[in-house]
Amino acid sequence: MRILICTSDVTSWMLRACLWLLDRHWPQRPPVVVGGYTRPALPPGVTFFKIGAFADYPFERWSDGVLRFLASQPDEIFLWHMDDFWLVRDVDDAAVRLLESHLRDNPHLARIDLTADRLYASTMRAAGTLGPLHLVLTPPNTPYQLSFQSGLWRRAALLQYLAPGEDPGQAEVRGAHRMTRANANVLGTIEAPFRYLIAMQHGQLHIDDSGYQVPPVALLPEDKAELARLGYLEPEKVLA
Repeated sequence: MRILICTSDVTSWMLRACLWLLDRHWPQRPPVVVGGYTRPALPPGVTFFKIGAFADYPFERWSDGVLRFLASQPDEIFLWHMDDFWLVRDVDDAAVRLLESHLRDNPHLARIDLTADRLYASTMRAAGTLGPLHLVLTPPNTPYQLSFQSGLWRRAALLQYLAPGEDPGQAEVRGAHRMTRANANVLGTIEAPFRYLIAMQHGQLHIDDSGYQVPPVALLPEDKAELARLGYLEPEKVLA
């Protein structure tokens, strides 16, 4: 399993904080592959896949870039993450590995949510336990079965449920309809091994609890201070 992170020329500056927080809060993390357009500066050990020229993948064709990225990767199971998902607590490594094994052993499952996204879905129901974890399930007619919140995906399933020519919102909504037609179930947990701030909301940077996330989420004060010291809370300045 590897972590696949999708970025763009507009948001790639956010990778610096994203990757720094991944290292801080998940030192045992799997390898990371970033899929993007213009290659950004990346720390050692992070692999980059060039999707193509950014101009060839406008917003309304966002899914085309994701499809090309996914098609290039060999992983049967991967962990989806995004550049503006900034961790606010340590990742439960044992829980993630247990859920990965469960997804691998149950080919009827497409995705296991690592956040609280499925926990708060209106159709959620208990689905037993997995070691110390309490599983929840959302049935096929649940909105946002296809969600780009961090989670474990079966690569063949996401390739099946995505379609070319869709922006991110369309990909989630229409993709969820495609999952419903395929009778696809999604699991989550009560424990939510991943907890992060969605740092970019409606085009604005939110690093405190003023954004739209429920319940509110903010960076840890010590993380915020270090990211500010490193200059990671704003786009890189280009020298003339």
